Amino acid sequence: MIGALLAAQILVAAPHTTIAYESVPPEVVRVQMFEWHTSRPGLPSGSDRTPGRVTVRGTPHRVYVVTFARADGSYLLDGPFSWPAGDGVRGIPQRWHRTLRGPVPDVAAVETSVEWIRADALPGPWPMCFRDDSRSWSCWGILPESRGVVLLPAGDGILWTTITSTAPAALRHAAWGRLLIVTDSAASPGLRIRFGRPVAPPAGRVAGIRLETASVAGARAVPLAPGSQWVVGDDVPAEAWVEIASQSGGPVYLALQDVADGAALVPLQITLSERRVIDGRVLGANGEAASGTLVTAFRLIEPPPVAGSPGLPRRVLAAESVADPEGRFRIDGLGEADYEAVAWHSQLGRASVALPPGGSEVVIHLRASGLARGRVLAGGRPVEGVDVISVPDAAAFTAASDITVVKGGDGRTGPDGRFIVMVVESGGGELRIGGGKYPVKRVPLPRPPVPVFDAGDVELGESIALTAAFDRDPGCDVRAAGPVGRTGLQVVLGARTAEGAYAFTLPESGLWEFSLACVGERRSLSPAAVPIGPAQAGKELRFVVR
Repeated sequence: MIGALLAAQILVAAPHTTIAYESVPPEVVRVQMFEWHTSRPGLPSGSDRTPGRVTVRGTPHRVYVVTFARADGSYLLDGPFSWPAGDGVRGIPQRWHRTLRGPVPDVAAVETSVEWIRADALPGPWPMCFRDDSRSWSCWGILPESRGVVLLPAGDGILWTTITSTAPAALRHAAWGRLLIVTDSAASPGLRIRFGRPVAPPAGRVAGIRLETASVAGARAVPLAPGSQWVVGDDVPAEAWVEIASQSGGPVYLALQDVADGAALVPLQITLSERRVIDGRVLGANGEAASGTLVTAFRLIEPPPVAGSPGLPRRVLAAESVADPEGRFRIDGLGEADYEAVAWHSQLGRASVALPPGGSEVVIHLRASGLARGRVLAGGRPVEGVDVISVPDAAAFTAASDITVVKGGDGRTGPDGRFIVMVVESGGGELRIGGGKYPVKRVPLPRPPVPVFDAGDVELGESIALTAAFDRDPGCDVRAAGPVGRTGLQVVLGARTAEGAYAFTLPESGLWEFSLACVGERRSLSPAAVPIGPAQAGKELRFVVR
């Protein structure tokens, strides 16, 4: 039994019988016989030895262990076994074992047992771990291929270390730990265990069903043997999970709370199903192939709603794919979970479909609520390659539970300067045209939307060039960020033209914040923010370096 003490005592009582071991290896320098006790340790018994033969004496029906040790401390191990009623002969064991020891921190109570959690499928009771005294532990009967975890309960958590082919590290404290033993239908290698948790929407967002994810701080997986890893950690964030996958199996998602709440001594057996692959095709409203559609798979982290229930279950990103010229796409690496696919095309619209649990093919039909089109000019001439970004209405974005439904299409002007993008069903927001090396022009979108909104010719106009002058040379990079309070914030780096003077070309009017980027120190400017408009073009703005 795990936690039993191997105690030895001199055999002084009679009657006794003998066992002879033949063909004892010549490198054996010490033979000891220990009686299996659960109370206190004793002393090893003696033995009679001639070349190649060892005879030991014991009391019938008691349980013993016999060791044959080399000078390096390794030993052959026979037992535990019940001592026979008559004299006999036993075969010498063939496999060399070792004993590993380590200190016990003060946080572990003296009476705390030491447990061995095996990570392999080797038969037999060994290794066996126990407390030597209040300050140390040891594990007997460790083979070179033995893999496992040494575990001590410790107040509000556990003390643990792993045993592999090297000497064990010092015991470490954790709030929880569990051995995962994973089997794969295809017996594929590459077991991968990850920890994740949902991240709530920013404070400015009222609600959200599509959540960002983050790793779980302090959680880790320690490989022990093929298909076996020890997972351990301290924090268990709300709705966190463990993702388990292999090269061809899974993933499987387990609630981290369930893993952490389980008994640390009981390994968790997991069988991975074959990895799911979804092949699909995206079509426009008229049946045309929707080439270039972004198809995103989201995993639901809450149960699907029953019919008529309010609200939608929250979900996290699982995988993405882009449709080829025929509208075909493939999503690989899905497991046994509830998934949704969201298809989004800048002109043809969007669609959302649930991926069937057992299905492998899906057809998605896009739908657009309306289109916005126009032509972009600079100095009266069409401009190619200008970005056209659909920016949602700020209030609609804040209130939306699903931000994909308030995001319109994005595009880029063609050789004739023309663009066409979809608009969202709720309407409103604006087109942000330009950016980068081009000035920015914003075009409001109607609410409610119209089937086709024609922005006509959009003249980008001119960027605003100005000079920032300082009362003393700051010796740092100077940046301007803006427009403050509007979507599409840009950062523009100033170009040094003279001592204490930097040239800026800002793409649009608005409130711009100027700051210093200094190495190793924090410095500020006064004023920090300046309203910029056409009236400031060609002018000099003066700042005081703080």
